[in-house]
Amino acid sequence: MRTARQLDGIPQRLCQVSLFPGLAEYGLAPLSQTGKGTPAGNSQVVSGRSPPPGSFSRPPAGSYMAAAGQFLEAVVNGGEVGMDPHALRRRLVEGPGSAGERCRARRWERFAAAFPAAAAMSVIDLGGRVQAWLRAPVRPASLHIVNLVAQNGDLPSWIRADQADACDLPPRILGGGYDLVFSNSVIEHVGGYAQRQRFAAAVHKLAAGHWVQTPYRYFPVEPHWLFPGFQFLPLAARAEISRRWPLAPKVAATREEGVRQTLGVELLSRSEMEFLFPDSAIWAERFVGLPKSLTAVKLV
Repeated sequence: MRTARQLDGIPQRLCQVSLFPGLAEYGLAPLSQTGKGTPAGNSQVVSGRSPPPGSFSRPPAGSYMAAAGQFLEAVVNGGEVGMDPHALRRRLVEGPGSAGERCRARRWERFAAAFPAAAAMSVIDLGGRVQAWLRAPVRPASLHIVNLVAQNGDLPSWIRADQADACDLPPRILGGGYDLVFSNSVIEHVGGYAQRQRFAAAVHKLAAGHWVQTPYRYFPVEPHWLFPGFQFLPLAARAEISRRWPLAPKVAATREEGVRQTLGVELLSRSEMEFLFPDSAIWAERFVGLPKSLTAVKLV
């Protein structure tokens, strides 16, 4: 097992915090300093008093959420605690120079190496956005973006966009004669296994080649909420965390909204990706030595 000193400077004390402690109500049982679960007792976190949405920026000392927050802050700050949650999220996954941006840059490099003729290809992107392609180092000959959300604004001549469901595409799109299907972090959002089957079936029908990427279910930090072990917690716990965890992409205003947000994301395992894309190679993207995302690649 790797030591803390091998994990890019993550403080040793943080490696003592278990990502899967025994959780009490809503998964918020306090932890001891060694990461072993202790009885929740009358902790205000699990008492009948529910703090307002988004108010969990300062969780009780010793709680699981406090330990998780300190873990994430220490990854980027070398142990410094107290950074603004929005600034921390940008530094982790969204902003220039963030770990997320570096991962995306390496992913584009792998894409360009896998499809060196992409500049001459007709590509369809399921669930993508125009701005992502305008920033990308790869530019296909023609690009068709399909998204549930309309792509507003003027588009360059090599891009066209449609508002449609990738799991139920109209015949005019299914028969478009594309060279390559591209999809980045979409299949985990389509809404259940049956929908993922429809999504995969569309990928196979649209083109001979594809690049379908998704976050890996068993990476210890859930990539949307940036919360360690989030994907393994009960639904009730995830809904409450969605209301209170300041690093969430959007803090839920109500428990119902938290449930809805949580049910909208289902991370995939390697086995499911291999089942949905049986003729594809499954590439693993790693972060600190652990598989972080999976990409089904079928070359053309």
